[in-house]
Amino acid sequence: MPGLRGKEIVRRLVHKKTTYPIIVHSAYHSTDEGAKEFVSQGLNIQFVQMPFDIKDYQKLLQSILPPATH
Repeated sequence: MPGLRGKEIVRRLVHKKTTYPIIVHSAYHSTDEGAKEFVSQGLNIQFVQMPFDIKDYQKLLQSILPPATH
C-alpha cells in the first residue's frame, strides 16, 4: 500500500459505505485502541493479529467467502 496506511483505507471504505468483508492484518491486539478504531467503523471487518495460524486464517476465509463454483 504505497502512500496509504491501513487507517486511511478504512476511512475511505467507511466514506464509500462498502458492504464488502474486510480483513485487517495488524500487529495490534484486538483490544488495543488502534484495533478498536478499525472494528468500530460499522463495516464488516474481521481483525487478524499477526502472526496468525494459517489454519485459523483459512477457516476465516471460508466463513467469509461464498463457496466456489467450478
